[in-house]
Amino acid sequence: MIFGIKLKSLLPYSILLLLIFFLSPLVAEEPRAINGLLDLRDWDFEIDGEIELKGDWEFCWNRHLDSHQMCEKSLPSLTTTAEVPGYWNDIEISGDQLPALGFATYQLNVLISNRDRLALKFLTIGTAYRLIVDGELILEVGQPGRTEISTRPAYAPQIVSFAPQSNRVEIVLQVSNFHHRSAGLWEPIKLGRPATLYKLRESELSQDLMLVGAILIMALYNLATWFFRRENQSGLYLALFCFFIGARILLVGERYINEILPGLGWEFLTRIEYFFWMISVPLFMSFMHALYRKDISKLILQTAWGISSLFGIAVLIIPIRTATELVPPFQALTLLAIIYGVVQVGLTIYRRRGGSVLLGIGCGFLFLAVVADIADTIYGLGGENRIHTGLFVFVLFQSLLVSIRSSRAQQTIEIQSSQLMKANMELQIQEKLRRTAEGESIALYQQVDQSDQLKALGVIANVVAIDLSAESDTAASRRANAVLRDIVNLIRDEQPIRDDVDLHDLIEKFLEGDEYQNLLLQHPKLDIITDIENASAPIAGSGPHLETLLITLIRYIAEVQPEDQVIIISGRRFTMEAQSLFQHELKAGEYYVLKIADEGQGIDPIDLVNIFDPNEQSNFYAGLNKRLRNLAAAWTILKNHEGAIDIYSVLGATRLDLYFPLKVEQ
Repeated sequence: MIFGIKLKSLLPYSILLLLIFFLSPLVAEEPRAINGLLDLRDWDFEIDGEIELKGDWEFCWNRHLDSHQMCEKSLPSLTTTAEVPGYWNDIEISGDQLPALGFATYQLNVLISNRDRLALKFLTIGTAYRLIVDGELILEVGQPGRTEISTRPAYAPQIVSFAPQSNRVEIVLQVSNFHHRSAGLWEPIKLGRPATLYKLRESELSQDLMLVGAILIMALYNLATWFFRRENQSGLYLALFCFFIGARILLVGERYINEILPGLGWEFLTRIEYFFWMISVPLFMSFMHALYRKDISKLILQTAWGISSLFGIAVLIIPIRTATELVPPFQALTLLAIIYGVVQVGLTIYRRRGGSVLLGIGCGFLFLAVVADIADTIYGLGGENRIHTGLFVFVLFQSLLVSIRSSRAQQTIEIQSSQLMKANMELQIQEKLRRTAEGESIALYQQVDQSDQLKALGVIANVVAIDLSAESDTAASRRANAVLRDIVNLIRDEQPIRDDVDLHDLIEKFLEGDEYQNLLLQHPKLDIITDIENASAPIAGSGPHLETLLITLIRYIAEVQPEDQVIIISGRRFTMEAQSLFQHELKAGEYYVLKIADEGQGIDPIDLVNIFDPNEQSNFYAGLNKRLRNLAAAWTILKNHEGAIDIYSVLGATRLDLYFPLKVEQ
């Protein structure tokens, strides 16, 4: 529905308008020439207006003469009558059909009632001619010659005025053609008062320019529609179709292109005219396919593009005479394309596709216009050039269809925008609730993280407490104070204190300290070999915690080590690449690697997994497996220092590689 009118109700009125528009010129009755004589003594040019010089003209083949009567007397075998408008290659003389290439003379005598000034209006004649009125040369278009070399074709619509010498006006046209598939007076020649014919020409030019302007405006509109909505391919194809059709209007009819660019030659303009027409056909089908992809066959569309492209390229490069021969077959292809389009449009109307009625009305106008134009071209009827009006009506209805679709799309966008705003408000509410829940989740996470840190400190405190119960030295007290300090900072929601520690110096002092010596005294048969690189190893950490790591780790190895076995402790700086360790990923960087290897009984695989499982660690800390609590405590301290551990353990050999990230020197 458009403006409250149902589209289907427009169909009967459109059909009636089609019949009136295209059939009205057929009912006009005008005097016709008979045997080279046209009697206009009852024709009033002031009241009745201009008249087309239709009918039988006298015709002399293969001669350029000033008077047809001379030809008739001297060469009767070359004379006959020719239907105007029409082609001389449809004429037969002595049983032989004339070729298109050659030259001839047309002659018409017109009887008039008075000798007031008159004018003749020409569109195009195929393809060069000379006009002689009452024996006086008054016009020459192109260069009519007797050979191809001496002939220069040209299309130049003209109006020429003359003063009749008597009540009998003799009109002689010397015509030559060596460049076109057809020849002769193929378009109507009009006779009338000069003012009337000039006014008619201005009216026809104005009509052409109005059509061009309207079509180009619709082309720009559809191009803009496509530019802002790239998914709307129909707008792009319709815009290109409009550009080509609008440009072609300037190349035919009154040929206003000669006023804009007078220097362009006949051959160039003819090739461009054909090319624009041949490319417009697949553009028309592409437009329909973009509208109704389910109804228009993609295979037929691709075939149309292939054939039209071949024809279009051919008319640009092959000899012009041969290029004109491509017009009839492509006229047939054009008609087939339009028939296919009309049938498919009928199916879309039957299937109740959106906008199909508007498309059907526009295609109906275009179809009848093309049929009328092709009939005029083939049979030389010289009717009105209705195809431009048909194209305008087609483009108008299709632009209206595209506009309706865009309007509906805009309405859909507005509805969806309203729904989106509503959904956005709901999302804002949900976002607010999510942020509230997220804040609560962060607080809970902080509590859980604090609990995990307390648990980790509990591991260290458990070991330190055992040391305090077994010893009363200052080292154990210092480690206990460090644990208590971290617990207090954690309760205060502060980060644990980390100092600059040289791990190399710390290890050296530990190996020389009382705790290590006491450990050796407790295990006299234990053989420990140390290989510590003499190089600084700066890290950020807690010295007391690192001492706890060393004592608990060596104690663990000593407790599980059989007598008379060897333990090797080594320390080196390494530049490591990223790699996978035992249940951990090591980042690339500078590390101090502490390696401890023994010849003990190895670690049970289940115990290895449980040591690094947070859900199982509490069991070791609670004393269910006292033998592994020292190793678990060592891992906890290493993890708090952002370190990593790699474990190689089999029966009879175990090696622990501890990776401490070194501080980057500024």
